[in-house]
Amino acid sequence: MAAHAVLAARDEWVTNGKRLIERAGLRDVDGLIMGLHSEASVLEETLDQAMQRFTGALAEAAPQTSSARRAQPAAGPVSAKWTNFRLLPVPPPQ
Repeated sequence: MAAHAVLAARDEWVTNGKRLIERAGLRDVDGLIMGLHSEASVLEETLDQAMQRFTGALAEAAPQTSSARRAQPAAGPVSAKWTNFRLLPVPPPQ
């Protein structure tokens, strides 16, 4: 989904998904996935890195001439949780 968002921000429309991740510049996320480990801290760090990569790629892809369409990358570390194939923000500890 992140790859689709990046390409949409560039006004590139995909009809064949075979090279979607490469065209979006997200192929390096494969390395993160290959390094996954069952330890919770490793999983959390990997998801944080992936979210930072996704938001960074989207910010780079967004047209810089239109502030209304510009993607805003998250500030600071991004905590995320993989749930039902979606990355959802994790609420701060209370």
